[in-house]
Amino acid sequence: MPDALLKAAPLGFILLGLALGLALERLVLPRINANLRNAFNGFLTLGTVALGAHFALITYPLRPGVSSALDQFLTIVVIGSATIIGARIVSHSMWLYLREHREALPSASLFTTLAGIAIWSVGGLIALQSLGIAITPVLTALGVGGLAVALALKDTLENLFSGLQIIASRQIKPGDYVKLESGSEGYVTDITWRTTTIRDLSNNLIVVPNMKLAQATFTNFALPDRELTVSVPVLVPYDANLERVERVTLDVARKQLAALSPAATFEPFLRFQEFGNENIKLTVFLRADEFVDQFRLRSEFMKELRARYQSEGIRAPFPARTSEPAR
Repeated sequence: MPDALLKAAPLGFILLGLALGLALERLVLPRINANLRNAFNGFLTLGTVALGAHFALITYPLRPGVSSALDQFLTIVVIGSATIIGARIVSHSMWLYLREHREALPSASLFTTLAGIAIWSVGGLIALQSLGIAITPVLTALGVGGLAVALALKDTLENLFSGLQIIASRQIKPGDYVKLESGSEGYVTDITWRTTTIRDLSNNLIVVPNMKLAQATFTNFALPDRELTVSVPVLVPYDANLERVERVTLDVARKQLAALSPAATFEPFLRFQEFGNENIKLTVFLRADEFVDQFRLRSEFMKELRARYQSEGIRAPFPARTSEPAR
């Protein structure tokens, strides 16, 4: 009977590890955050089963060579599972933190990638140590080979450090509307370890290597703040009363700003600029909440201004033309 129990003990440890993993997945994981729960999917039970198999080898040892090889394999499985779970948890936690503190560290992808690389590096070193491989010679070899790797990955490393430079300078971050010297413009969606992606107003993605973006001249319409002044050119005839034109135009401008930007405290103004050949030119200055808001603001202002000019008797600056009768 004791022999039968001794032979059944290894299987019992394995089944116990399986039961523990399934219990944790069924009872504990549903109680934690859904996104954090995904970090354990597929690896929690694997780790507990490997841990149970490790204790099974202790209670029922095989030949020394086989037992040692299996024990090392199970150790690698446990370390690998813990590394994957740890990398997922750290990446997700950092993503949540960066989403709440975008002003401090604006790029989620770049920092989560670096955090994942750090976790995998630590896990790899622990795995090597568990296999009996000395870490110091490995680190020395990596240091010696670092120059060759740096030369082989020159462009990749330049893009990586350019991305860090872009983030550290705080001159651009996801959510900003930028215009590049090439003429491309749009919202910055992400800064990764290699590229910066920009979504234009047509919903197309523009992919720019970090190295080129760090060296480029660009305009950031979100700095120093997102609000921007919108200038609208207007033409009025020479016989118009300019005081009346100014009063009517500013009244329309105030109403449009109140309708489209209720929280705005900007006071619109206009400036007469030039006596043209057939009209007087002036410019009205408004304020939009952000870059894309200027298009709607300009459109609504022009429609309302034309209607008010007509109701106030301020005629069009150019005489109406009629087609000549057919001969």
